[in-house]
Amino acid sequence: MYKFSHLKFYCKCLQRETFNGILKKRKLTWCKRRYLHHTSSVMSYQQPRVESSEVLFDDLMFKYSESKDVGKFPDILVESELVKDDDKITNKKQTNEGESGVGGEWEYHHNYIEACISSGFLVEAVKALSQNSIANSHGTDLQLCEFVLSKLVEATNISNKKVLMTKILTSMEEMEIQVSNLCRLYQVAIIQQTSRSKAAQTEIHKIFTNLQSSGTDMNKLFVTSSSPALVQHVNRAWKSFNRDDPRPPLATADKRQQDGGGPEFDGEVRRGFEEQLAAETRCSLEIENVMRPMKKGKRRKADDLHRKWNFSLLCHFRQRRFELTERWRRDERRLRVVPFLHILPDDRYVEIMMNTMKSLPLAGAITSHVCMQMGDAVYRSWVVNQADRALLTSQYARFVRAQAERPHERARELWCGDETTTSSTLLPWNHKWQFRVGVALLELMVAQLTIGDDTTIGEVPTAYFRHTPAVFNSYKPWGKRVYSMTIPHPNYVRLSCDVTNNFTFNSDLLPMMSPAKPWVSATSGGFLIYPTQFVRKFNAVRGDDVTRVCDALNVVSSVAWNVNKPVLDIQLEMFRNGGNSALGIPPPKSSAPVPAMVRLSNKMEDSLRLKLEERRQQTDLKKVESEMYSLYCNALFKFSIANYCRDRTFWLPHSLDFRGRVYPIPPHFNYMGGDENRVLFKFRDSKELGEEGLKWLKIHLVNLTDMKKGESNETRLQFADEMIDEIMDSADWPLEGRRWWMKCDEPWQTLAACMELTHALRSRDPTKYRSALAIYQDGSCNGLQHYAAMGRDVIGAQQVNLSPADKPQDIYSGVAANVESFRKEDAARGHEIAQILDGMVTRKVVKQTVMTTVYGVTRFGGGQQIHRQLLDMDHFPPEHARQAANYLVLLVFRGLDVMFTGASEIKKWLQEIAETITKGGETVDWITPLGLHVVQPYYKTSTQRVDSNISRMTMSKYDVRRPNVMKQRNAFPPNFVHSLDAAHMMMTALECEKQGITFSAVHDCYWTHASDVDAMNAICRQQFVQLHSQAILEDLVDHLTRRLLHDDNKLPPAHSQKLRQLFHKIPQRGTFDLNQVNHSTYFFC
Repeated sequence: MYKFSHLKFYCKCLQRETFNGILKKRKLTWCKRRYLHHTSSVMSYQQPRVESSEVLFDDLMFKYSESKDVGKFPDILVESELVKDDDKITNKKQTNEGESGVGGEWEYHHNYIEACISSGFLVEAVKALSQNSIANSHGTDLQLCEFVLSKLVEATNISNKKVLMTKILTSMEEMEIQVSNLCRLYQVAIIQQTSRSKAAQTEIHKIFTNLQSSGTDMNKLFVTSSSPALVQHVNRAWKSFNRDDPRPPLATADKRQQDGGGPEFDGEVRRGFEEQLAAETRCSLEIENVMRPMKKGKRRKADDLHRKWNFSLLCHFRQRRFELTERWRRDERRLRVVPFLHILPDDRYVEIMMNTMKSLPLAGAITSHVCMQMGDAVYRSWVVNQADRALLTSQYARFVRAQAERPHERARELWCGDETTTSSTLLPWNHKWQFRVGVALLELMVAQLTIGDDTTIGEVPTAYFRHTPAVFNSYKPWGKRVYSMTIPHPNYVRLSCDVTNNFTFNSDLLPMMSPAKPWVSATSGGFLIYPTQFVRKFNAVRGDDVTRVCDALNVVSSVAWNVNKPVLDIQLEMFRNGGNSALGIPPPKSSAPVPAMVRLSNKMEDSLRLKLEERRQQTDLKKVESEMYSLYCNALFKFSIANYCRDRTFWLPHSLDFRGRVYPIPPHFNYMGGDENRVLFKFRDSKELGEEGLKWLKIHLVNLTDMKKGESNETRLQFADEMIDEIMDSADWPLEGRRWWMKCDEPWQTLAACMELTHALRSRDPTKYRSALAIYQDGSCNGLQHYAAMGRDVIGAQQVNLSPADKPQDIYSGVAANVESFRKEDAARGHEIAQILDGMVTRKVVKQTVMTTVYGVTRFGGGQQIHRQLLDMDHFPPEHARQAANYLVLLVFRGLDVMFTGASEIKKWLQEIAETITKGGETVDWITPLGLHVVQPYYKTSTQRVDSNISRMTMSKYDVRRPNVMKQRNAFPPNFVHSLDAAHMMMTALECEKQGITFSAVHDCYWTHASDVDAMNAICRQQFVQLHSQAILEDLVDHLTRRLLHDDNKLPPAHSQKLRQLFHKIPQRGTFDLNQVNHSTYFFC
């Protein structure tokens, strides 16, 4: 253990403010030499450069040089650096199942073969294919074999092509994959390339004869391939086969890829497409920071450092890859990471490492996350490189032209109507490959990125830190676990902050500058060439018909947007001047409240209590600062992107979550946020208001104020006319006037509506004013609306406005009234908390809990929500807030059960079904009314330890064989209802598109132009009635019966019997008439 004393001595020297002669060169040199002598015996891997052990030593010194207690030297310090072979990254608990997504071991081999093909290792790919006997999905395996054969045809440096082709065909036969006609064409091309013998010609003639006898159109086969080599050799073979008709059977690439552009694809559309394609090709885009100007004096220093790092990483990456390749060729039986390090240009790997280095925060990031992010960046760059840009440009031009000629036809049909449409065979990478690629790159960063000689740490001479690492790995406790952290050098972080004036965003984090590529299947759509997931966080969707879902996604993705520049300028001014929390503009964390000073007492008990209070205040302050900083950064990203888009037209591609709910893909700048986010979006296309549009603009403005919540539309119109002076003052002088808009419930959207209405009223004819402001209609507690419709609950339907009424019913006020009556009864019986709550039960206190009940909020979560509302009240005693919240949440649930008896029965029935299924070892799934297959992704997690050359990491993963019973049970009712409201939104979107109405939505909040609100309202109600006219619960039972209780009974006998009993106890429906929804004015309002 002598080396611990050397390390302690070294760290103490680093901590001394003045050395007083203690720090001598000979002592440090001796300490360093003794440490290196010890570690040399345990190091099983040396970095490519000679001084790697010295870097390791300096790495350890930097980790613990600023430690307050050097005496507590962690044992893990040495264990973390006892590195193992790069190719022996071991998983201590390996299982083939339990991976996020689908595919497992088959997907793992599939990714490896694709990487071998893309990196030019065709021989290794064929060997891996012949060894892979896993065939879980014959369709995808067939595409993979076709992919290998196509690359084999194009290869020019392989002499034994025919032998490799034979191996592929034999492997297909062993895996029981039927050889497709396209594979036969590839076979013809390879035989034509490799042999001109009579036997070869006979074999080619036999293949052509079989294809002709089966009636195959070879020109259609070629549509799925863009290989010029295939065209050349198949056409040459055809001439010798059919001398009477020498016309080539396959069209040339030039004919297929001719430009389909026209006037519709010129000008702004083409410029936007080219700009978007260029950004996706680079995989990222730089956006100017709206806050901090660059310190130009330090720019040169940073540029010199980055150039040095780029050169060092490039050289050592090539050296390390060469070493791994040689080792891989000597042992081809193991699936190594080598092919994944050849699939991109070398400078692209260096760029990924540099971007990762620049993005590391001062506190560091969890090492496993950093590895996964770099592996994912390599995967996305690889997918982008595989795209045929010329073919995409031609296809996109024809799509734009077809859309102009046939505007009422579905975008999916227009895109699929193009005969050059291709389907990708590329599968998302298994997370193991992403992690291993990331580990390989991170090891290189840790070994090679160092700070130069001009950097000092305190008063330590720079001579001893010539190899100070710019990034290192350490360990940090987080709750009950200890995580491996990747931490950058603080000096580099400060330098990077001083010289960085731009943010670098991945392409999928930004809006598109051209219309999104239509979704035609679960694997094709969204961004032009950048990989896009149809269902976020999941790799695939089961093979169900999702064409209607794709069509609905295309409707909301096709809406063109502009930035509301006047409001953006006001928000930016407020943001740059310190923010305003009341208006949703976050201030910087420097404005966080300072905790009050705690006076210490001489008494020990009082002193301990005060110390605990001080510690609690410090913890709360850190939490507040962390939340403020997170909100500030999110706002900074949003404003920077909005400022970039201020003079552009942009589009937001959409995808789904696992329940089928629709979300924009760009996370930082979209309309899914709060009031301050939604106000920034305006339709690009404007429409004349008309009489009805002007009326709806006024009603929309009053709805945003929340001042006439329970009043009729006529009363709201009258209120808008009465407040016209305040409206115009807000529009003319938003920050200098009376600022009436700031007092409203949705202040920013109120301000935008004030501006729009003022412009309309000041025009020559307000009804002719062309408005681009989005007017929305919001559901009345939409989840409970679906419950009431499923159960035909008469009382519940009245409370959530399914029934016609003169005024809108307020479910929150109704629940508050029930809770107040229960409280009075308890107070009369002497309940202390009930008596304290006298006069405190308001609509605002119960609103959030009522709203989230349908989304699965528990009693604990509901109590937290009520607790926050009580603390915000001025006159409520805070010492009783926790007890009062726990008491009130019980009354809220009780009040809901009284008002929604049908909903309560359905919810309990669904929970019992989910509990029975999951206890039997199966997950809960269902089919939505539009055909989307939903599977609840709640499983028990297991951990696996991963040892690498940089540190020891613990990763969590899902085990699909062990569903989490509690989560599956509690989440089934809200997820089922979420899938219904998503289906309702999609049905409304499809019908609006058919009638030429612009449509967008935030779940149960539907947006359109003011002049189209009446038409959208009618469609919304018709589609709701049509949705719930189906036997929704009966269809659920039929699906689960087919999957779980038919011939291949998947459940144990006891669980099967209980499930059958539950299926025979479908909750009885009430007497509510669904057709009343068509006449309900305030169903959506």
